[in-house]
Amino acid sequence: MEREELLGRFNELLDTYEQHKAYGDKAREQAANFSSAVIEKVMADHQIKASLVSDDIGPLVSSVMSELESLNAAIAEAEQSKGDLGTRIEELELRKLIGEISDDDFESMTAEGRDTVESADNEIGELESVKAGVQSALDRWNNLSGTAYPIDPDDSQEVDDVVDSILPGFEEDGDSVEI
Repeated sequence: MEREELLGRFNELLDTYEQHKAYGDKAREQAANFSSAVIEKVMADHQIKASLVSDDIGPLVSSVMSELESLNAAIAEAEQSKGDLGTRIEELELRKLIGEISDDDFESMTAEGRDTVESADNEIGELESVKAGVQSALDRWNNLSGTAYPIDPDDSQEVDDVVDSILPGFEEDGDSVEI
């Protein structure tokens, strides 16, 4: 899956997850106007739906994290491509400013390096912009789910905190619950 498609799908699922969480919260706010059984049923429905969406989000988190790592590597590579040219240009700017070299000398001494540095800086700017979008999506998931990412599927047990909070102890006894 390409980065844009991955991020689009991830944000789409986050929107759906957030919507179900909001519906549950709004139902809770109506507790004074409806019976507790109705409130609990609507809240449980949306908590379960949010949990199901969360199951779809989980596998994408590691892919989004990989994209973030890839962007960080590309930014580091672009920084390295500038090498010492950025520092050299800065040094020459200072030498020009203090009058040690003329404007013409500065232009001739920095002509080749300026293009390389400007190109790298433009690439870094674009990569930083994309990285901000990816980081924002991960941060949004962290805020919505209340857990820090990433959750490695291999490390997790077959436990669903949302379902367990709604139906505590039912699956432990082997009983099933129909909703």
